[in-house]
Amino acid sequence: MLPRAGSAGPFIRLLRQLNHPLIYVLLVAGAGALAFGEAVDASVIFGVVLVNMLVGFV
Repeated sequence: MLPRAGSAGPFIRLLRQLNHPLIYVLLVAGAGALAFGEAVDASVIFGVVLVNMLVGFV
């Protein structure tokens, strides 16, 4: 019988959703929007990242 692979907890699974180059680009774009005072644009970008994390988690 094969040994059972250890599974990561839900928090680690959620954070693994951020491990993608496009997400890095979005996070930098959101930080840049905040730096330029564009709070609405930054919140939309961070919202997209959050929705992507939740959909990937589920």
